[in-house]
Amino acid sequence: YHIHTFDDHEEFHMYHNKKDVSKFFDFKNRAMYRLVLNQRKRILQKREQIKIVTLIRDPIATVFSRFFQDLHLQFIEGKKNDAIHRDMEVTYKHLEHCFDNYINLNYFADWFDNELKRNFSIDVMRQEIDNTQPFFTF
Repeated sequence: YHIHTFDDHEEFHMYHNKKDVSKFFDFKNRAMYRLVLNQRKRILQKREQIKIVTLIRDPIATVFSRFFQDLHLQFIEGKKNDAIHRDMEVTYKHLEHCFDNYINLNYFADWFDNELKRNFSIDVMRQEIDNTQPFFTF
């Protein structure tokens, strides 16, 4: 499986403006997706051994990258303000406001605790890591 979270679409964890985010996700499909994720999580939690492959990326770079990748989420509110479409300075201020207020800046830094520790009791931060190896196991 390729998933980012075990309980919902990643965007609902990344952004505080969930009402705007929800406009891009059909309620019925989101409910079904959450049900499937919950079933996957329960199946994995019952296994004695599981293999999880994860990659690590600089959380600060990821926040910036994801913000600009998801600009459409930030312009939902902007559609209510016609000036955003006419004045570049107003647009910049709007995006600054969105970045400062709507993005969960800790989402990527806390991902291991929120997903692996909470769901599988795997505490990555307490693990001794041999930096000479390209991987580590628990």
